[in-house]
This record gives sequence, C-alpha cells and structure tokens, in this order.
Amino acid sequence: MLDRAELAVLHDIICILAVPHTAQQALSSERTPTLAMALPAYELMTKAWCEIRNRYPLLKYAIDSGLAKIEEYVQKARRTRIYILAIILNPAFGLSYIEQNWGKVEYDVARKTLSETMMEFCNASVPIQTALGSVPSKDLTTLSQYKPAGPAKQASIALHDAYEKLAGFSRQPSSSSISPSSTSANSGIGDSSLTLEQQIAETTQRNRQLVEKEITSYAAEQNPALRANIIAYWELNQLKFPILYRIALDVLPAQASAVPCERVFSSSKDTTTLKRANLSPQLMSALQLLKFSYRTDRLDFTSDWIATEEEFGIDNVTSQALAQELMAAGKFDELEELLATSGAA
Repeated sequence: MLDRAELAVLHDIICILAVPHTAQQALSSERTPTLAMALPAYELMTKAWCEIRNRYPLLKYAIDSGLAKIEEYVQKARRTRIYILAIILNPAFGLSYIEQNWGKVEYDVARKTLSETMMEFCNASVPIQTALGSVPSKDLTTLSQYKPAGPAKQASIALHDAYEKLAGFSRQPSSSSISPSSTSANSGIGDSSLTLEQQIAETTQRNRQLVEKEITSYAAEQNPALRANIIAYWELNQLKFPILYRIALDVLPAQASAVPCERVFSSSKDTTTLKRANLSPQLMSALQLLKFSYRTDRLDFTSDWIATEEEFGIDNVTSQALAQELMAAGKFDELEELLATSGAA
C-alpha cells in the first residue's frame, strides 16, 4: 500500500503527464487530418507546462527536461515546409496564426515557403487562371450545409475538443483532380512570335500573379470556427483556391502520428495466419486496406435524412431550411405533406 506522501507524488505525476497525453490523443486520430494541429498542440503543451511547473517544485527538473526536448522539436518543425503548409492549410489557423504566434521573421519565411510551393505546383502543370470571386462553387456553399460522413465528422469534433482541452491546461493551472478552369492562360505559350525564353518568363510572371492573388484572397477569408471540418472546407473551396487545394491534397493526408499506421501493421497478424503464410505482398496489402476500410466505416442510418436532429425536437414548427432542402431535392410531395401538417396544427 502507498502512504499519503507517495499517493500525493503519484497524483502530481498524473497531473503533469495529462498534458502530453491529451496532445498525443488529439494527434492519433485516423479519420481526420492531424498534421495541421501538431505544432499548435505542442506549443500549447509547452505553455501549459511552463505555467504549472512552479506548482510542482520537486518535479520541476523532469518538466524542464521535457520542455527542452519539445522546444527543440518545435524549432526544427517551424523550419520544415510540410509543417508550415499544414498550419496554413488549416482554415482555422492560416497565415494569421503564424504571424501572431511565431513572430515577423518566421511569418515572412512561412509566406515565402507558401509562395514558392504554389509556384512549383503551377510550373509543374498547365497554368491555372481563375477569376477569384466569380468562380462557380459547389451547390453547398457553407460549412454548415456540408454533411460529412458520421465517423469523419465525429473524428474532427473529437480532435478539436482535445485541442481545446489542451488549451485549458494553461488557463487552469498528388496531383490535382481539378482541371484548369480556363485555357486563356495558355495564350502566351502558343504565341509563335515569342521565343522559348520569353514564353517561359511570361508564364512564370502570370503564375506568380495568380499565386499572390490567391494568397491574398485566402488570407482575407474569415477563419471558420476551430471545430470546422478541414476536409469539408477544401471540398467546398476547391474552385475558389485551386492551387492551395492541390497542395492540400498532398499535405493534409500526412498524419502527425504513426499510430494509425501502427494499428494497421499490428492487425496484419490476424490476416497472415499460419494457414495463410503464402499470401503475396500485393494481396496482403489489398486485404489490409479493405479490412481497415470496413473496420472504420460505421453504419449510419440517419446520414441521408434531410431534416436535422434539432428539427426533430421541435413540435409543430415548419423549418424554413427544411422546406428549402425539400424543394432543392425535388421532393414536392413531402413538402406538400409538411405544409399540410403544419397548417392543420
């Protein structure tokens, strides 16, 4: 049995380890992008530990050792392109997060990194020309209208709940599938009066203008709530920010933690049994992918409901949003029945 002093020490250790445990749990999701939350989570963890270490003087050395290691990692990550791009591509953070939390010098480096990466994507393919503000978007135009699959939505909410919990510690104690929207950007390339060098220079200049215009427009966007779904945001804005969307396709699938990969690897022992020792690598890979897909998919019998969960809790009230959705879906019989029921009530 532990005495009171030993129990007190154990309690202090649990309180200290709760901070990195929350960060690790937040970054171990396998159904939503997590790399965009990695550095903000570690920076919150550093802030939380700095504020609570004086409460535990006997454990201050251990906390300081952990802080030194985290700070070393954070400083290296701030100079790594994929971490910079991941934060910028998270609409809840964007360039404004880097400017407010990293300082002027690192902000300039981040913006330059973004601009150079966008130029690489432009120069590697047919130039893209979009008239920002006039590009037709998808039928769904707001994140509130977007209804992702149940598991993905729940994973996104859980990720940001963990991030907000982590913030509370410091308070308490490949290629794009998008085709160019216009071929007018190729006019200089096909001009036989220009030399090859002139065509390249003109194309580069045009791409640079598109890049700067898209960065400016993206920076001017009002950041959505922290709990907003990143996948939903880029699904809705892929035509408005086509170059950034193509970068998001390459960057966001990279996860901050190896936990999802380790889970798939560990489950392989259930596939490669003694009676299946001769499976080819290709078949083994296909089986693991199928198993992972079926395991993470959850049956959701309410995913195709037009009415929202809130509307089912309101009696005898006709929702204007519900009526509009029924009209948009062409379900006029249901709309007529709804109006008749509401009129009778």
